Amino acid sequence: MNSEFFIPETFEEALEIKGRTPKSFFLGGGTILNLWTKNSSKKLISLHKLGLKKVERHDGCIFADSMVTLTELSENPLIRDNVPLADLVASCRIVSKNIRNMATVGGVLGSRYTRSDFLPLFLVLDCEVVSLSSEGERRESVEEFLGRPPSKTTLIRGLAIREESKPFFFKTGRFARSSNDLPVVKVAVHFAPEGVAMKDLRIGCGGLYDKPLRLYELEERLEGMDYSDPGLHEIIGKTLGEMAPGRSDIRGPQEMKKAFVAAILEDILASAGKEEC
Repeated sequence: MNSEFFIPETFEEALEIKGRTPKSFFLGGGTILNLWTKNSSKKLISLHKLGLKKVERHDGCIFADSMVTLTELSENPLIRDNVPLADLVASCRIVSKNIRNMATVGGVLGSRYTRSDFLPLFLVLDCEVVSLSSEGERRESVEEFLGRPPSKTTLIRGLAIREESKPFFFKTGRFARSSNDLPVVKVAVHFAPEGVAMKDLRIGCGGLYDKPLRLYELEERLEGMDYSDPGLHEIIGKTLGEMAPGRSDIRGPQEMKKAFVAAILEDILASAGKEEC
């Protein structure tokens, strides 16, 4: 049950209310808040009057405001018609219709779920989070954002998806218990092709550790290799085996999750030669 409900009309008002209201939450779509605050009173600060519903192109980025829903993100022409971002659109459509009509870009970022279908994508696409606080605007990579503790007084303004001028390969894969369930693991791969060699390789993974991460050990060992090299299987398996133990939970032991990550990554790389970069 809500104990207090605020409807600010400016960013300044929203931040002022957040600063003076302990244990309050910014309210976007509300899908995550229904889980996080289920057994406690809610002090909610609505973002619905702040005009955070635009998807625009500027400064070499596609910028999606925090209140843009997953449906709106996937249907916006700047995203929908951008062929390299097809897997971002596909990930939006994996989510059940009721959820994607409510869930927002800001909620995806603010939840920081390791099992997110989106954070591994944002990691490898070199996206940036724009946030507001009493100290002004902050712009940082998704990796930097996930690497620091959540702020109790910061408002997520939106997400900047960097547009790239050179051809690149980008693809994702997931394993889930059902088609619209949260993934047990999610893998995203991005690289610039030089012939059949993988340059500037980025691999993002969710579900394996406590937060979505770049798998730098794998990136380093696979950088510059031929994506059709039969030796990839051994390198991927060996590298994952040497990495720190992953997250074992109700969805499966870490050994099983590493096996899923290896299989998904091999499938993604095998598809690289069949698709135009």
